[in-house]
Amino acid sequence: GNLLSHVIGYVGRDLKGLAGLEKHFNKFLTAQIEKEDRSSWGSTLNLSIDVRVQNILSEEIDKVMKKFSAKGAAGIIVDPNNGEILALVSKPDFDPHHPGDAVDQQLFNMATQGVYEMGSGMKSLTMAIGFDTASTSMQDAYDLSYMKVNGFQVKDYHALKGWHSVPHIFLKSSNIGVSQIMLEIGSNHLANYLRKLGLLDRVKIELPERGRPLFPPTSRWTDLSLTTMSYGYGISVSPLHFMQAMVPVMNGGMMYPLTLVKRDATKPLIAERVLKEETSIAMRQLMRLVVSKGTGSKAEVKGYYVGGKTGTANIAHAGKYDKNRRISSFFG
Repeated sequence: GNLLSHVIGYVGRDLKGLAGLEKHFNKFLTAQIEKEDRSSWGSTLNLSIDVRVQNILSEEIDKVMKKFSAKGAAGIIVDPNNGEILALVSKPDFDPHHPGDAVDQQLFNMATQGVYEMGSGMKSLTMAIGFDTASTSMQDAYDLSYMKVNGFQVKDYHALKGWHSVPHIFLKSSNIGVSQIMLEIGSNHLANYLRKLGLLDRVKIELPERGRPLFPPTSRWTDLSLTTMSYGYGISVSPLHFMQAMVPVMNGGMMYPLTLVKRDATKPLIAERVLKEETSIAMRQLMRLVVSKGTGSKAEVKGYYVGGKTGTANIAHAGKYDKNRRISSFFG
């Protein structure tokens, strides 16, 4: 049925792949590639998708869309120790056997093609870069009473007065706190890390439907653009971009390219170190704190040490941010 519509894609009447993996691997699947080119794949194409996990994710997203009358939703589950995607869901979806019956909104892959301002989820990347560049540490504290940058007042959803520690700033998701950390990081470090984490280019993945991130040219970054980027505004990325960037934040600092194809267990995994191991350890501790004591308490599950980060971003509409339209996200 619809379960893997955005992953597998569909074919036209002539059986030519027109979307998804069908399009990306069209030559391989129709035996147009010479024998030697097939050697790296073998004779079959094994996906990393776990249909059980895909099914659970799809059902949960259906439930939550109904509950909040959402226009659309996306969910991605990745193994952080090798970059394999176990589930990838975009809603609304379609029946790949009858793609002609689907409207544009159903064919659009929100998980990989849509780019969005991520809101507070971005604070986890700001913190990780802050730790990695030694711009801040777990022992630091910041005054959250008031902050103005280039005439723009930075505000917190729940006002926090006085001095607060870095863990408390993350726990309470303070815009003022992460803005100060970002200004200490500076634009050169930020651009360098965003590039290393793959947030300035299209994600390399076996799908043709991939969105290009939107951000002002690095040469034009001001203190104000750094401030808004620190808490997820002024830079738009796809959910897949965000997952790619969070893999090294969680797994000890190693970047594995995301893939929908099962990795060959006999071949060595190629990974690149992009963050220090201690940065990742600190981030896992902070994420645990968010679920045990902070904004992510609904994700607490008995018997597991769940960690995570909540995110909310108002959607830009008609030249301003609309308070009644928002994107809610959770990374766990």
